Amino acid sequence: MKKFFIFSLIAVFITACSKYDDGDLWDKVNDLDTRVETLEKAAKTTNSDIESLRSLLTALQKNVYVSKVKQKEDQSGYIIEFTDNTSVTISNGVDGIDAPSVSVRKDEDGIFYWTIGGEWLLVDDQKVQAEGMNAIAPQVRINESTKMWELSTDNGASWTSLNVVAVGEAGKNGDTFFKSVDTSDANNVTFTLADGTTFTLPRTPDFMLSLTHSSENAVFIPNETKTYTVNVDEGNDFTVLYISTGWNYTVNGNQLTVTAPASASDGELKILVSPINTIAPTTTSRSSNAYGKLYKVHLFVTNEFRTLTFEDTDFKATPYTLDYANNGAGLTINTWSDLIDDPQYGGPLLYGDYSKTQYYWYDQNNTELYHIFPYNYSAYCYWGGGHAISNYVSTNLADGDFNHQLMVYGNSGHNGSSNFCMHYGYIDGSTFNPTENLPEITFYDGKARIIDHMFVNNSLYAMNCYINGNGLTTNIGESDWVKLVAIGYDADDKETGRAEFYMVNGPKHIIKEWTKWDLSVLGKVVKVGFNVTGSSDNGYGFSQPAYFAYDDVVVAF
Repeated sequence: MKKFFIFSLIAVFITACSKYDDGDLWDKVNDLDTRVETLEKAAKTTNSDIESLRSLLTALQKNVYVSKVKQKEDQSGYIIEFTDNTSVTISNGVDGIDAPSVSVRKDEDGIFYWTIGGEWLLVDDQKVQAEGMNAIAPQVRINESTKMWELSTDNGASWTSLNVVAVGEAGKNGDTFFKSVDTSDANNVTFTLADGTTFTLPRTPDFMLSLTHSSENAVFIPNETKTYTVNVDEGNDFTVLYISTGWNYTVNGNQLTVTAPASASDGELKILVSPINTIAPTTTSRSSNAYGKLYKVHLFVTNEFRTLTFEDTDFKATPYTLDYANNGAGLTINTWSDLIDDPQYGGPLLYGDYSKTQYYWYDQNNTELYHIFPYNYSAYCYWGGGHAISNYVSTNLADGDFNHQLMVYGNSGHNGSSNFCMHYGYIDGSTFNPTENLPEITFYDGKARIIDHMFVNNSLYAMNCYINGNGLTTNIGESDWVKLVAIGYDADDKETGRAEFYMVNGPKHIIKEWTKWDLSVLGKVVKVGFNVTGSSDNGYGFSQPAYFAYDDVVVAF
């Protein structure tokens, strides 16, 4: 809007003074454009680095190891990969950044807390944790009116001015959030922030552990026996250091067999991977990395697994009525397919009476999972986010637009099934996205359970934008990414953990088929919220379509 105002003034001025040399004025206008673009990039990069720093601290807390450090192809930063198959990207900084100095510092209690300008970041006179169950990641933005940097600690619900004017100058070397990444130590990677703060994560330079069934959690039924293949690189071996009382194991070559107890009993398995001929410690704890790398697997016993398939043959709920449908006449839901809207965009089920559209589904008498559209933009409507049942499939990218928003990229649901569920909704902290509530799935009976996993795939709409872009976003570049974030909550509405899954990590790594997403890392949950986030930003926040399809949700009972 302000750019158009400037152009109008220039046009009037040139008309009145036809002999005026406007070269200098146009240079200033172009410089202003460059500054605005620089500042927008600065805010985006700073938020991305804050989130990456939080992820690094989470890895430190969870004793997750660095498996690989790769420099980005454009030399603009690093990609850090972890042994739990997650990764983060950190940047070298952006030219022209005059961003607020956000960092972390370990306090006397051994916990990292956020700092701003070298001082503790305080909310209600309390330091803000950067790690642990109560950790949050602050966000920054540039106020369009005041041109001041602002900070939020409540996911963008409110903003506080930092009284620092945002300055962006083309050609100016900006401050770097991460000062350096030191990989010279064979056993550790050391990260140094711009303010000199350092922290170290252990690394696995020569070997990596992978279990064919599980990475961090393993769920069993009573007395069940599972055999895992333990894959370690050449020149290394593994040793079981510890397993909880009641659990049993045997080792035969690279085969690890674990047997659960006869009743519900949570446990833990500790495996040490180390070079062959290394003498393993005889105790269950270690004070250094001298003997190798320690892996922990949490063990759970459940009576049974149940799967939410969205197939009509598995519909066990008591029939119910969506009162708002059919112009208020109502629609009785007898099968999952009754919940599939037509047309996909603007249909009567997902976009009915905006004040009354309470589209919901309930896997009653099975997993007990329940979903109702979140209340956003003063309405219950799919444009504010939600999980819609679908059976629309296609691989024709020419149809990849909002009118085909319920289409999955492929030929069926997971495992050849007919139906699945399509998520839409995101929160990115930008002023252009006032979404307050993320879509959630909840255990209707209020009991906490482990959601072991689900299968996810990209929507056709998202796939087309990733590959071809559209009028709102560019296609995916080498350093671009899109990831899903699942946030678990207990009965007290406290966060139990987060699970992340990359739907895109550069143009060569785009999910194009149904892929398993491990959610057991969330632990026992009463509900799970889902967000879609990524690197693409068109100046109005996250610009890729915030959709993904999911199917076959497995719950441990």
